Amino acid sequence: MSRRPVEIRRARAEDVEDVLTLWGKSLAETSPKSRAVLSEESGQRLRAVIGSGVPVEEPPGGEFVVLIARVADRAVGFVVLRQTALTMITGATALCIDEFYVSGAERRHGVGRAMLAQVAAQAERLGAEQIIAGVPPWSKDTQRYFARLGFAPVMVRRATTVTALRRRLSGADGQRGTLESLLSRRRSLRARGERSAVPPTPQGS
Repeated sequence: MSRRPVEIRRARAEDVEDVLTLWGKSLAETSPKSRAVLSEESGQRLRAVIGSGVPVEEPPGGEFVVLIARVADRAVGFVVLRQTALTMITGATALCIDEFYVSGAERRHGVGRAMLAQVAAQAERLGAEQIIAGVPPWSKDTQRYFARLGFAPVMVRRATTVTALRRRLSGADGQRGTLESLLSRRRSLRARGERSAVPPTPQGS
């Protein structure tokens, strides 16, 4: 059976709702534990990027591009790209894949490869030397997919909240852990003392 042709193009104003729907499905699949949802602010920003047809400048200076994949006029995937510096020191440029999603029924039918071919073409037009893909660490299938296409790990990014970091820096977590450990030892010693205080039952009674 021959594969159906895949149309990959830059998203336009009429594609906004389709991209939002696909993005919601992506969040439901990739962030089941956190129950992530597409916020109204994110939706408005996406509408601005797509609807205006003009690149939107991200605070660090990156340019967002949204590509949509269609099969038989059905939206089946999308990718969000951002041009950025690979590192501040070297000045090398990179094209970052911030979001990449293909709907479940269309996987293994060449949609992802077609989108990545357009990503490569976009990188060449921008003169980007590297292509970086952000992949959730718990998504093993996505990790393997990008690995098969030659994407190698270059760094591990870890995230925390400002509140959690300040709590750790202040030692509050460590103090709580020490207190809990002390209380646990005291409970254990008390339990052993109570057991030893009970006189043994005479044999033969």
